[in-house]
Amino acid sequence: MLPRECAPQSAPSLRAERCETTIRLSPAASYTGEVLLGVPDGQGKLVDVTAGKLVYAGAWREGKFHGRGTRYAGELELESGEWEAGRFVRGRRVRADGAVEIGTFVNGALEGEGRVVFPSLAAVSGVWHEGRPVGRMRYALPGWEEFEYDEAEAEKEVKRRVVVKENYIYFRTTEVKGAIPDFLFYSNGDIFVGETQMRTRPHRGLFFHMMKRGYCRMEMNGGYPGMEIHDITVLVTENNKLKKVLFC
Repeated sequence: MLPRECAPQSAPSLRAERCETTIRLSPAASYTGEVLLGVPDGQGKLVDVTAGKLVYAGAWREGKFHGRGTRYAGELELESGEWEAGRFVRGRRVRADGAVEIGTFVNGALEGEGRVVFPSLAAVSGVWHEGRPVGRMRYALPGWEEFEYDEAEAEKEVKRRVVVKENYIYFRTTEVKGAIPDFLFYSNGDIFVGETQMRTRPHRGLFFHMMKRGYCRMEMNGGYPGMEIHDITVLVTENNKLKKVLFC
């Protein structure tokens, strides 16, 4: 049945009428915006009436997110960009672990040119296929100048080793003083510096847990003897957002 505001006031015509109204899509979801034949179509907002929170604002087509729009979780913009038939296909997305993905998405994974940024500001840019980096990528890791690296040509690299996984970046470089540690930059913002097992698990060294304001430092298994990194310093913006992470 058409909403009352959209019902014809005279004899019905063959042309579908578009109007603006508020309709209840489910017991917990309310839509306000343009409607065509009783279905969201055009610009509109979806609200969780139970929590009183905005869920989505933007374009719709035939009852699905379609066009430019933003999906929210509380005050957080989860996905902002282009949608097609209810699927997010292009723009900026915040993952559950806090990592940000920017680019084009196919079946929920980065495809083509894109960028991933962890809360620690560790970032990987380049070409992706099914969510995995392809070829030479550009890395911006806390404490280091930006550099390019190709995992497929690791045997040619003498100064660095980088491995990218969904929830962490492994990094090792000879460009340090003292004992050479492994670095694990986690997708939730945590950082480990020291000795790892199989380049995947912290063994001994320093583990830095990311908090709202800076990092909590923890020593694991007696630390890593000879390592000249002892702590982390952070710089923040005027809005108290992380600007830079430095090892000291």
